[in-house]
Amino acid sequence: MDANRVYLPDPVAGMDGDASSVFLDTDGSVTGTPGRYVVVNNPFLLNGGCDFRTDWNAHVCQAEYATLTVGTGEGAPGAIKPLTLSRSDGVTQTLMGCCEDSTNADSSVFTNRRYGVAFNGGTPSRMRFVLTRGRWVRLSVDYPVTPKVTKYGCDLADPDDWCEGAAGSLADLDAAAASSYYYDDAADKLYLKLVSTGVDYEELEVQPSSP
Repeated sequence: MDANRVYLPDPVAGMDGDASSVFLDTDGSVTGTPGRYVVVNNPFLLNGGCDFRTDWNAHVCQAEYATLTVGTGEGAPGAIKPLTLSRSDGVTQTLMGCCEDSTNADSSVFTNRRYGVAFNGGTPSRMRFVLTRGRWVRLSVDYPVTPKVTKYGCDLADPDDWCEGAAGSLADLDAAAASSYYYDDAADKLYLKLVSTGVDYEELEVQPSSP
C-alpha cells in the first residue's frame, strides 16, 4: 500500500503549535535534499524558497527556522494574548499561547529576519524574549518609557557589567554581533536583537529603567 511520508493538516485557528509545525530533514531521506525543512501550510512560514507538495499538504523550504518565545512578566494572560508577530514584508501571525492561563506564546520564525511584536491591549512593561535554535532575529515593539534590557540578569546598558551591548543607533544594532538593543525615544520604539553565538538559546528581558 502506498502512503505519504508526510501529511501536515492545515493549522486550526488559535492552535499555535499547528501553525508553527516545521521539521528539518537533515539527511534528505524525506524530501530528497539534505537540509530542507518540511513546513506547514502557513503563509507566515513561507518564502520564495518553498515548494508545495500537494500529497503532503506541506511545503519543502530552503530556509532556516528558529523558535521565538514572547512572554510577559506581569499581569493576567490577557496582557499578552492575542499576540501578533509581523514580518518586515507585512505577513502576520496571531498567537494565543498554549492555554488560557499562559502568559507567553511561541512561534516558528525565519532566522536572520526582522519582526514586529504587538500585544493585546498595549505593550506590557515587563517582557521576555527567547530565541531557540537560530542565529539571530531583530524585533521591534512599542515601548513608551526608557527600558532596561538585561541578558541573564546583566544590564546591557551598564558599561561596568560583562554583557555591555546597548547600540547607539539602529544601524549599529543591525551590525551587532552579539545581543543588543536600541531605544528610539522620539518614536517610543524599542528594537531588540537576539543573537545566538555558539549556543542554541538566547534570552533578553525588558522592564522600565526606573521603578
